[in-house]
Amino acid sequence: LSSIVINSNTLDEASKSGRNLWHAARTDYAVILLSPEQLVSKGFESLLRCPAFTARVCVLGLDETHALDTWGASFRKSYRQIGFMRARMPSRVRIITSSATVRAGATKSNICAFLGFRPGEYRELRRSNVRRNVRPIFRFLTTGIGGWSFPDLDWLVTDEHKTVIFCRTIALGFRMLVHLWNKVPANIDRGTFVRLYNALNWPSYNEQT
Repeated sequence: LSSIVINSNTLDEASKSGRNLWHAARTDYAVILLSPEQLVSKGFESLLRCPAFTARVCVLGLDETHALDTWGASFRKSYRQIGFMRARMPSRVRIITSSATVRAGATKSNICAFLGFRPGEYRELRRSNVRRNVRPIFRFLTTGIGGWSFPDLDWLVTDEHKTVIFCRTIALGFRMLVHLWNKVPANIDRGTFVRLYNALNWPSYNEQT
């Protein structure tokens, strides 16, 4: 399927070469991938007013649907615009949503109400998220995480597998990095062996990581 991504970055890049992505989306592509912020843009408004587009559109797909209930209610209110899309689309258009983390109860009820899903009028497919190739192993730390020493992580330096360490703060991640750097043998480039991945890095650095 041919697809096009429309967000602030792709629109800026296209404008530099004199290309209008909204015009291209009318007839040239089978799938349009949008960021929620674009739903209130003049470009998207022009797309909905284009007969050539409305005659072709058949499905509205929403990924990470749980964000409607969490992000939409707080810091990224543009997610709330997704709830209005059903009314702005032709009546034949179907809505498909997906998420791996929607809990039964209030979260699911809020999302259904938000999208206009009434009991008995939609189909729900629920699959298990159990992954047989993933095994949780719990190890208790022998030292606290408030200092600069993390001896319980020393085994990572000699382990032959790639490892991701999740830290709740960037500061904690940096202190763990310093500890592991001091454990890396002198013949190994420690800047490549252990790396940070967070919002303070240059995007190019994170991409390389």
